[in-house]
Amino acid sequence: MKSNNSFIIVGGGLVGLATAYRLLERFPSAKATLLEKEAIVGNHQSTHNEPRSIFQRRINR
Repeated sequence: MKSNNSFIIVGGGLVGLATAYRLLERFPSAKATLLEKEAIVGNHQSTHNEPRSIFQRRINR
């Protein structure tokens, strides 16, 4: 099935990259544009800002 979907993802951190990956996995012929202010993606991830990441919170509950 041909897809005419186009996506713009703002932020190349953990959530942005995962979102882009899942969208392209679900819609293989779609086009995705990832906008990131840093020089490389994943450079300023939300998990770097907080000592207890979302993953640690889920495990410790």
